[in-house]
Amino acid sequence: MKSPAIMYGYAAFLIIMSVGASVYSNFASATTWIPAGLAVPMILFGIMGAMITRKHVVGMIGIHAGLVFPLIYTLMFAMLTWRQFTAEEADYRLFLFGSLLLGSIVAFVLILLTRPKPEQRGG
Repeated sequence: MKSPAIMYGYAAFLIIMSVGASVYSNFASATTWIPAGLAVPMILFGIMGAMITRKHVVGMIGIHAGLVFPLIYTLMFAMLTWRQFTAEEADYRLFLFGSLLLGSIVAFVLILLTRPKPEQRGG
């Protein structure tokens, strides 16, 4: 299945961005670890989505939730990016939120395009 692999990749992207932001800010802010926390549901949805041929309902929930969460994250990161963009003094957070925004859009589109076809779903 391609969609669960993309969910895992997106979770890794969130974790890498979170670690990078923490290192860049010299671990000054605990909030830089929030994107790493957002990766946890994506990993769980990837696991659930990979079960689609064995447990149809669980797999469908995983695929659809894994599709919706990047969209929710996109809206959240768009608001944060805009707030940083309009701030008087932009810092590393503008790059962080902008990157997370673009990554979330890419993840949503890729998961949408690679979700299992009806004949691959089992059930």
